[in-house]
Amino acid sequence: MHIPPAYYEVTSMETVIKSIKSKNSYNDCTFETTWTIENENLFLTEVNIIALNKDDSITSYNIIKDLFEGEKVKVTWVKEHTISIVCKDEDNPMKLHITIYNGVVINEEKRSYRKINKSNH
Repeated sequence: MHIPPAYYEVTSMETVIKSIKSKNSYNDCTFETTWTIENENLFLTEVNIIALNKDDSITSYNIIKDLFEGEKVKVTWVKEHTISIVCKDEDNPMKLHITIYNGVVINEEKRSYRKINKSNH
């Protein structure tokens, strides 16, 4: 799941990215995030900086400890967000919609999922 960076401390992240980039002379840096739901609460578990080296190899750093205290962070700043996940392992494919409000799961709903074949339209 990717939640836009406006939901958490962007200034701190940009500072860490610039520091890593300049210290290691990387060509470019971006980030990806990993999230988990535990006991109906949404947590941020990883913020990985993905760096492109001058020799085109890639380096990855988990900087969650640089941004926050601890291994995972309860994300109360996610005010209203719905996550949609396709559950392909079922006989009849379903789409799971998880609604998050202030970092807490307030609703989970499964709906039938039918992939539309664009070539038929």
